[in-house]
Amino acid sequence: MAPPVQYAPRFDHADLIQRGLTMDISCPVYRGGQLVSPSSGTVSLYDDSGVAIVSSAVVTIAGGVATYTVTSATTSGLELARDWRVEWVLTMPDGVAHTFRNEAGLVRCVPFPVLSEPALYRRCPALDPAGPAPITRASNYQDAIDDAWVSIRNRLDEAGQRLEQVVSPARLREPHLLLTLHVIFADLASRNPAHQAAADSYQRQYEAAWARSSVKLDTDDDGDADTTRPTRPSLWAY
Repeated sequence: MAPPVQYAPRFDHADLIQRGLTMDISCPVYRGGQLVSPSSGTVSLYDDSGVAIVSSAVVTIAGGVATYTVTSATTSGLELARDWRVEWVLTMPDGVAHTFRNEAGLVRCVPFPVLSEPALYRRCPALDPAGPAPITRASNYQDAIDDAWVSIRNRLDEAGQRLEQVVSPARLREPHLLLTLHVIFADLASRNPAHQAAADSYQRQYEAAWARSSVKLDTDDDGDADTTRPTRPSLWAY
């Protein structure tokens, strides 16, 4: 028997589910650079004790992506916790029911990025598609903004600063802006080496901004800021 096809689910980060809010979760699956649609599937959502909050619920296939709506009633009154998990069991075109898992959490609030494209254009007018001499044909840079935000939130997680506890997202604006510019110019440099110097410069500026940044955190999940911590934690030698 041939081994199952190695499909790749796209999980950019943990699924943060806001308590008492109806939210969609999804599991896009890829193979060979293409989005692959499952024919059917179920999803289960487990809390930090392994209790099924949602058990083998039938998913909706929309645009080739398995999705599920977690209703406000499902999470209202539950205790906030990060160590949840989502399990998708999706029947793919190879006829096999594949299980895809991702970490999740029930949170008070999910911070959103504060960066918008006008800020990019103020910092680098040559990117403005409505400007006098735009250097690209791009009509917008939302993908770069989104990709940079994914990197920011995952880097916070790696440093032990949980995104859902951040009550000062504006403090992440400068690193997010500089990382987005690096992403844009790194892409341009892959086609024209003349942009490599700008890509490298924005990367250095991003690292410097990250090193000096700090965020206010709601560490006890009561809705109020409890402490301020650097985005880059101190390194201790033992």
